Amino acid sequence: RKTKTCTKNKKISDSITKKRRPILMESDEDLSEWLIENNEPRYRAGQIFDWMYGRWRLNPEKMTNLPKNLRAKLADSFSFASTSLVHHIGSGEDTEKLLISLEDGAAIEAVIIRTPDSVNPRTTFCLSTQVGCPVGCVFCASGAKGLERDLTTAEIIEQLLSCCSIAGTRPDNIVFMGIGEPLL
Repeated sequence: RKTKTCTKNKKISDSITKKRRPILMESDEDLSEWLIENNEPRYRAGQIFDWMYGRWRLNPEKMTNLPKNLRAKLADSFSFASTSLVHHIGSGEDTEKLLISLEDGAAIEAVIIRTPDSVNPRTTFCLSTQVGCPVGCVFCASGAKGLERDLTTAEIIEQLLSCCSIAGTRPDNIVFMGIGEPLL
């Protein structure tokens, strides 16, 4: 079963990779090389990653400290996001659920949990690691169809960045549960 799943994941990953531009967040080395090849200073990589990881912005048009022509070239050369937010439930006061669509049409969930303790308020992000789940617990709908695939690194990071953007803060805690069993 494990070999079959790995083979299936590789086929899905390969087919996704062949159909799209490289995802920028998967390798900072690719960006540095690309900047040099496009006659841009290497320090621009730091500016770009600051927008992505510091300000949670995955749209190059919003990266206003970059020249417009560089923003256009980035948009043409890289994919900044392989996921999209489909549905957002919650008020922003306690728990918010995000339904996120993946490039292959699968959907996952992420959850923002705020604990408004007056002494130690916390924000926790609950992130998914798999599409479906192989465990099949009787109380959980996630495993009803079984495991479809593991998420890519970029898909997991994009959940984190989406949660940061919606919550307006970095998390105090990250819990890997949601859809899938992360320790498998």
